[in-house]
Amino acid sequence: MFRYRETILVAFCCSLLACDIQSVSVGEWNITLEGRGAIQESVWTINETSLLMTGDMALMVEELELSGSRISWSSSMANPDSGAGENTRVNFNGTVDGDQMAGTLFTQFGNYTVTGSRR
Repeated sequence: MFRYRETILVAFCCSLLACDIQSVSVGEWNITLEGRGAIQESVWTINETSLLMTGDMALMVEELELSGSRISWSSSMANPDSGAGENTRVNFNGTVDGDQMAGTLFTQFGNYTVTGSRR
């Protein structure tokens, strides 16, 4: 009897691992970035492998990690403080709770508070 239960449990766990469960971050988000005395609005379209940012700040992010309710990404973008078209690195770490997102965008020229709601 013990072997039967053990076999059923292992089969159940394997079937859960085989499921293709979509991350809670996937979808379209209305995003507000606040920092450096300014507020910027954008729309983030997130799928399992990339994030497209449109609005006041446009960017295509391909270094995206979705894990449960956590989302993080990293990308290069034009440095707004540089007239020479230099790029700078930006990193984001955040969480999703239902239809709300919150996190921080880390940049070389200051950090931004990020809030968002699902569209």
